[in-house]
Amino acid sequence: MLGVFSAEVKCLALQTNGQILVGGSFTSLSGQSRKNIGRLNADGTLDTTFNPGPDPGLVRTLAVLPDGKILMSGTFVTFGTQFRQGIARLNPNGSLDTNFNARLSGSVLYVLPQADGKVLAGGSFTQIGGQSRTNFARLNSDGSLDFSFNPAVSGVVYPHVVQPDGKIIVDGGQAGATHIMRLNADGSVDPTFVVPMDCDGVASFGPLTDGKILMAGGFTIGGQAQSYLAKLKADGTLDTNFTAGANNLALALAIQPDGKILVGGLFSSLAGASRFYVGRLNNTNTSAVQSLKLENSTLTWTRGGGSPEIWHASFEYSADGISCCR
Repeated sequence: MLGVFSAEVKCLALQTNGQILVGGSFTSLSGQSRKNIGRLNADGTLDTTFNPGPDPGLVRTLAVLPDGKILMSGTFVTFGTQFRQGIARLNPNGSLDTNFNARLSGSVLYVLPQADGKVLAGGSFTQIGGQSRTNFARLNSDGSLDFSFNPAVSGVVYPHVVQPDGKIIVDGGQAGATHIMRLNADGSVDPTFVVPMDCDGVASFGPLTDGKILMAGGFTIGGQAQSYLAKLKADGTLDTNFTAGANNLALALAIQPDGKILVGGLFSSLAGASRFYVGRLNNTNTSAVQSLKLENSTLTWTRGGGSPEIWHASFEYSADGISCCR
């Protein structure tokens, strides 16, 4: 049995036990009252134990943290009697984590956890914790403002992604036709990254280990074959070897370990083939390369080419083939 929603689903996140977190603007899920967030079991049935109930406003992004806690953002204002505008962190059982409180004024459209426990938040806001921050900020693990990061953005910030060197690709951070910019780790603008075309309306980024960046969204690139999908080189210029396009909006990207690219959206044709709403592309120009070696107590994981960039990984091993530890 699959979950039945009363309205739009904006985001999904998969937990390590196979359960699926769902966020959006719905008021019921599988016939049960759920305000904008719910959890499904692996078979699609409703997890009746999970009912956070943010109010009012939709949930735009969800992220599962290494400790099992759940980071979420949107246009909500409260959880029960607790004020949590735009961003909140939940315990694994769905209760509010009261140790995380950003005290934000506005809404958060996209939230991204970093490997060091800090959190990037982008959207439409003016203050965090009583301090002035326009539309983009970095939070410490308790939700307080990271004062060392003061980004130079002027527009509403939509998706963003962190590259391996700590630099941050941002969509919507500046006015003008380009919209996409890259920031250094301290929030200053990286002048070496210039996107020479209009890519307004990026919905999802997919960073690769070779430094290139896949994009999906509502954009079209004039004079080029790309529509709704594109790949940028490390300096922001267009990779013309990537020519796959869609006939309508591409809204989501997921890159598999073998380098193949999952695409979701509103299209009925993908790379010239009939595909309704979801499809998969071969990464024909850049092969995914990786190897895993365990020597004594040292684990070495080498990844490159079209492999997806990740922000967190865990490994399990068994010395006797029976017991297991991390």
